[in-house]
Amino acid sequence: MEHSPHRVRNSPSLADEQPYYALSALSAEERERFLHFVRAKLTDGDPLKCQIDTAIEKISQGLEGSEDVVADEVKETEIAAWRAIEAMKEAAGRESVQMTEEYRSGRVGRMEQLLSFGSVSPNEGGALQEEFRDAHEQNPELHAWVYFNESPLPAGPGSLHFRELANRAAWALARRVGDDAWKSWLDLLVGYLLKNDLDEEYLLKMQVGHLDRPEGTTYETHPGVIEYGENYRIDHLSKASELCCAWLTLDAWKQLPASGRDHGPYGTMPVLGRPLASRSSTNRSARMSADAETANPLLAAMRRQGLNAPQLALLVQAEIKRRGVRKLKVDRATIYRLVNGQTRNPNPAIRRAVMAVLKLPLE
Repeated sequence: MEHSPHRVRNSPSLADEQPYYALSALSAEERERFLHFVRAKLTDGDPLKCQIDTAIEKISQGLEGSEDVVADEVKETEIAAWRAIEAMKEAAGRESVQMTEEYRSGRVGRMEQLLSFGSVSPNEGGALQEEFRDAHEQNPELHAWVYFNESPLPAGPGSLHFRELANRAAWALARRVGDDAWKSWLDLLVGYLLKNDLDEEYLLKMQVGHLDRPEGTTYETHPGVIEYGENYRIDHLSKASELCCAWLTLDAWKQLPASGRDHGPYGTMPVLGRPLASRSSTNRSARMSADAETANPLLAAMRRQGLNAPQLALLVQAEIKRRGVRKLKVDRATIYRLVNGQTRNPNPAIRRAVMAVLKLPLE
């Protein structure tokens, strides 16, 4: 019995199966185009370029069909080219993540820079918070776009009212004035949502790129530089603004001297996004607080234990980890929404942990 002079072609390894079968489905012309594409992406001096040149020549001359050795060499080069492209994609992905993190960090830094110009009193913040809440009830679907290089006018019913409120908020928080001060409020709002809206209930993020050239140049004199960033759409615009005011008001309350928090002219703690009680009467404030606690057992339990939203968030996170759940993240925004009933379908694990920390029975 005579043996074939041709050796048996090696089967692809498990790691090579995907590129092997994907490339096998291509015609010779398509494989040549693929190799030309990869070669153009490689850096000068990369040894794979020479292998690709040899493989392209053998494919174009039809030599790979004459001998199994040649066919295997071509296939090995194609798989190496496939791996090179996959490595480039992974590196580009990592670079994209890093650029996105840097861009978002810059946005949060912009918010912090705006807040550094002034501070809002708890009562002023509470008043704005209440007005944004009323605006949301009138036009709950109002939204705004914040592009990485501009902020267009919000459009739709309620947009003029929102801009007037946002202009006031920009002055109260960042001492910005003028008809376009609302843009500073949107900058501040984006920073707040990037830090707190981890479930993306309000902030939709879209990665974008923009070709930029120095002023006075054209495409003929300067190739331009691609700048990467993100565009944002803020849904339920007035509601997001209300929550942001609650967050800033709570921060302002924490800056007050201890003696002024409960007995001073600013009244009681602005808990979890509720508007500050009126200062017209101490008895009336106490009665309103008692009514709120009766209607909200979670809030009452927090008050009994002397906990605010950030403190409760830390305790709940620890309780969740103690129960063996690792992937859930709880912050003060999560607690704000849960206690105020703004989370339609709260995560059962988070709710159980909240009830355990507050020592309340599960319903």
